[in-house]
Amino acid sequence: EFDDRFTIYAAYSYSKYTSEIALFDFDLDSYSRKFQGGLSWRFTPIDRLVAACDYDMQNKQMDDINYYWFHDMHCTQFILRYQWKYTDETSNWSIRYQFTPW
Repeated sequence: EFDDRFTIYAAYSYSKYTSEIALFDFDLDSYSRKFQGGLSWRFTPIDRLVAACDYDMQNKQMDDINYYWFHDMHCTQFILRYQWKYTDETSNWSIRYQFTPW
């Protein structure tokens, strides 16, 4: 965090467990080296917007971009997500209601 309202993150990960060698490949990447980055902006005490992207370092291409809206309700969260995948140029919306991860 560099401000009370803004947060930036970056991460590099290597995973040997990918959809190429897994028995079940639900929600697994098809590559093993990934760079992730994102920006979060808290515009009210209970609402924040997040933009995040995944970069496939193995094939040197962008994988997907995700946009989130988080609405905190004490111990639960409402999450609206828009995902755009570069690889097959598809997009989807999802809504989730979950307990707030502590």
